[in-house]
Amino acid sequence: MEKRTEEFIEILKNLSGENEISERVISDIDLMKKTLQSRGYEFYTVEHTDDLVGGQGIYNKDVDLVEHYKEVAYIKRGVLTGEWVSMFREEQRYDEIRDAIRDILET
Repeated sequence: MEKRTEEFIEILKNLSGENEISERVISDIDLMKKTLQSRGYEFYTVEHTDDLVGGQGIYNKDVDLVEHYKEVAYIKRGVLTGEWVSMFREEQRYDEIRDAIRDILET
């Protein structure tokens, strides 16, 4: 899990209720998406996806932001749809995120 994602999860712990958490997740993902688009990255235009178009080279300076973006997109999908689909070969990383968010939502 990215350090930024750990910090983001700590912020979510201080919010009250699923609606507030959903709003914060959507707000942050939209802001990151705009930032990445301004740097030239492309996203699929299909509704209900936040995925970057595959095959794009990621600049070294953007690797942390892109990885954090992917993790927050995973959180968004889980919070809004209840679907927690782990990424291939990264189950442990994403399961850790899923479990942390589930703990927040259950309290």
